[in-house]
Amino acid sequence: MPFVRIYTNTKSKEEKINISDSIHSSLMKHFHIPLKDKFHVFTQVNKEDLVFPDEYLNVKYKDIIYINILCKEGRTIEQKKNLYKSCAEAIEKSTSYSKSSVFITISETSVENWSFGDGLAQMLEI
Repeated sequence: MPFVRIYTNTKSKEEKINISDSIHSSLMKHFHIPLKDKFHVFTQVNKEDLVFPDEYLNVKYKDIIYINILCKEGRTIEQKKNLYKSCAEAIEKSTSYSKSSVFITISETSVENWSFGDGLAQMLEI
């Protein structure tokens, strides 16, 4: 049930697909989400509109991709740490971004705050 927002300056359709697939495969592996539970939105941002330092918390930045994952509550710290690592490594492997460029935040919410369509609260029916 994660909803993923991705803010990037890449214009390449192929790179966007690779980013999305990297995030989704990591979510399936570490958050145990289903294959079809893939809801991602890309926001194209001009490079000059991405604000970040050259270095922060021992991470050196040349470029950046911001990823916000909205999901239900309940994942462990270990699951989250594994997800961060998996996403960064998969994105680095399949795109022009280095893993140091992958900035991820997770926002958690309870299941009654979700509707997947039809005006229903599907997660409350499970």
